Parts: sequence; C-alpha cells; structure tokens
Amino acid sequence: MDGARVGRILEVDSGEPTAPLSSRPAGSAGREARRDAHSTGYLEGIVQALLQSGVRTVVATLWDVDDTSSRALFADFYRRLMGDDGRPAPWRALWEAQRAMLRQPEEPWQSHPFHWAAPALFGLWRHTA
Repeated sequence: MDGARVGRILEVDSGEPTAPLSSRPAGSAGREARRDAHSTGYLEGIVQALLQSGVRTVVATLWDVDDTSSRALFADFYRRLMGDDGRPAPWRALWEAQRAMLRQPEEPWQSHPFHWAAPALFGLWRHTA
C-alpha cells in the first residue's frame, strides 16, 4: 500500500491525525489489496499506519464478511459505543454487539461465528470512547 492511499484513508476516517477510533471492514478496501486468502500483510500494514498516525483504536475485520451481517454488526457496535447509557470501552461495545448477533440475529444464518467473529480491536481497546 502506498503512502498516498494511507493518507486518503486517514483523511476519510479521521479528519485529523488523532481520531479516537477507525473502522476497516475487510470488504471496504481489503479485497483488492490482499495477495491471497492467507495473507495478513495488508491488514497489519493498514492497522500499523493508522495507529502510528495517532488513531487510538482500530477495528478491522480478519476476513471478508457478508455486507448485510457486517453492516448490522457495525451499526450495533457504534450504537452501543455512542449510546446514551454511558460510553463503554470499545471492547465492551464490540463484545455486546457480537453477543447480540449470536443470540438474536436479524436472520438465522447470521448467528454463525463467520458473521460476527471477524472484527478485532487493535491499539487502545480498553479506553472509553
């Protein structure tokens, strides 16, 4: 990945170099950059670039996930992260969103771990947002 592309991603995701959280669903940019199904070089590179630029926490998916289930999981994650009942740490918001998809998915097939276990937190995942 070249520096210009990382710069564009940082500009879109953070608006400034000290953004508290950035999300990188694999389907959004990872498919074309991956060398093969087992390569993690792209993921490691983009996560490192975001963390070194000042982003405190990165949420990235470890594999491509169906757009419908990814959208549902991330919407629930952000709803919980920004909710009125306090601001939980990112790990708590992600964990609760994953549990909800496992226990009460929008569609029965979404309860399979393939659809909710892909997101991983990198950086300062214990802070409150």
